[in-house]
Amino acid sequence: MNPQANAPSPVTAATPRRAATLGTLIEMHDVALTYGTGPTAVVAIHGATCQVATGARLAITGPSGSGKSTLLHLMAGLERPTTGSVTWPALGEDPLGRPGLVGVVFQGPSLIPTLDVAENVALPLVLTGTHARVAHELAMDALDTLEIDELASKLPDELSGGQAQRVAIARAMATRPVLILADEPTGQLDRATGEHVIDVLLEAANMLGAAVVISTHDPAVSDRLTTQWRIRDGVLSTTDPSTTHDRGVTR
Repeated sequence: MNPQANAPSPVTAATPRRAATLGTLIEMHDVALTYGTGPTAVVAIHGATCQVATGARLAITGPSGSGKSTLLHLMAGLERPTTGSVTWPALGEDPLGRPGLVGVVFQGPSLIPTLDVAENVALPLVLTGTHARVAHELAMDALDTLEIDELASKLPDELSGGQAQRVAIARAMATRPVLILADEPTGQLDRATGEHVIDVLLEAANMLGAAVVISTHDPAVSDRLTTQWRIRDGVLSTTDPSTTHDRGVTR
């Protein structure tokens, strides 16, 4: 008996519906998120209402501590709102219920130090139930696409900051998501390396047909994206689509 006969195919294991067939990816209505209770409570997000649709190239800008990361975590389903609602109409359900549809690039180091690069990139696939052999092949495909396959056997502490972020992008794209959320992906990188990381991220999204939302405080990054929203002290201000040429984002 062929030992690989029961291995799931790459298409069924890792490929969600293509973004081109989808509509509104994220819908937030009057969302607030509060940490703690009583006089020490901190309101991180105040009444945010917005939509992110297929094809979005969106920057969320604001200073450190303004709520950018929290907003992205809400979009990814990693945080739950205290009040209001977050839904994912085109995905059919919470992204946590269908792993792989949303890829997240976290702020700062996020690779597991005891796993090599290929294992780190394959991990989300393995967690979705993809056969180990198929997961490794798809991980290597992602690394090859980003032209960093030579790093496959290295451990995270052997990588430069720019290499580690490119590996994180490969991990986010390995499941072929319809939406990529990147939290300050250049925040700890020098200018040249940061520009290259954004190049890689946008190229990956274009290849996948995925929407992209990037949080950043750097105008050099936000200017690369079609639409810019601003957040300050937890209050989200969305760009008026009637006065811009936004693509894939509605208010």
